[in-house]
Amino acid sequence: MHMGQQRSLENESATGRTWIGGPVMLTLLFPALVLAIGAFMGGNAYRALCNAAQVQARDAAKRQSAHAAAFVRHCLAQADPLLDNLAALGRRPGFDPLTAQVALDFHDLISARTAVSGLALALADGRYVGVKLDQQDRPIIVHNLSEEGTVIPFRRRFAISPVGELRALETDQRPFNPQREAFFRLAQGSDGDIWTDPAPAASSGRTAVSLTRAVYDTGTMVAVVAVDFTIHGLSQSLAQRDSVPGGTVALLTSNGEILAQPEIDAVDPVGLVHFDEADLPALASLADVIGDLSAIRQPTTVPYDIAGEHFLAAIQPILMDERTTWYITALAPSRSFLGPARGTLRESVIAGSLA
Repeated sequence: MHMGQQRSLENESATGRTWIGGPVMLTLLFPALVLAIGAFMGGNAYRALCNAAQVQARDAAKRQSAHAAAFVRHCLAQADPLLDNLAALGRRPGFDPLTAQVALDFHDLISARTAVSGLALALADGRYVGVKLDQQDRPIIVHNLSEEGTVIPFRRRFAISPVGELRALETDQRPFNPQREAFFRLAQGSDGDIWTDPAPAASSGRTAVSLTRAVYDTGTMVAVVAVDFTIHGLSQSLAQRDSVPGGTVALLTSNGEILAQPEIDAVDPVGLVHFDEADLPALASLADVIGDLSAIRQPTTVPYDIAGEHFLAAIQPILMDERTTWYITALAPSRSFLGPARGTLRESVIAGSLA
């Protein structure tokens, strides 16, 4: 090989090495390297942030279910002192349901009670007196007595003012015997408080549940007393609780029927809807995931997905009596906690790119 040709090849090789390792090539490769590293680190960071969002959603659902369960217990705890007051009336010698003072007492007992929709006192001799909230939430006195005080087979209704003035309303002509009502039959012969199954309330048509108690005097049952709670009232109460954005909270029976849910307050249906038929997809889809709700005996967290969206459900059992358990269910979507995470991720990537 001639000397000139050898020098030419050496120059070309040197030029190649300069091209591969020189500043021009580094200038072209460095951005791609930064992007590759950023994509790798960003992918890991995003997955970590998604996991963190799921943990936050789980914790938020657990907090909400615990708070809602405590609030429901607080609402229902109103029943105990109300039953005590009604029982005292039932034991009172010479108790006369027709007096204006009794009407005023019932009016005062039901006033400003969260979710309470009715009170009832059924004496063992067949006399009955109660107060119910109508569809406009006005207290209506109800009893089954003629003007002479004899028992009649239907209910007379009276509007009552805060000072105890009664105004006769249209009489409910449907046959009525308090001792054949569910609240009376369920309590009769028992020695504790018992929750009735949900049923439409006669005064408003709204579905209600009642806590009922037999009243005894020297070993003899003298009356049965009851406190009513409507789905409408319980749903209104739950609507006042703060919820996770995009989530919801519901009170369910062990059969999965919705006893209370904030959106129900606007619809106010007659009867109960099973949660697998709820208008809220997140609540309806949960039914397929958990199956038998009554099998849950302690606070439980359930992760599940709906159309690619991740949800966390926190379920809290509330033991009502030996035959009745209700369930507070709080739902939280992970996406509610991804907004701040995405912002943090973008800032990290931009800062890394400018470094």
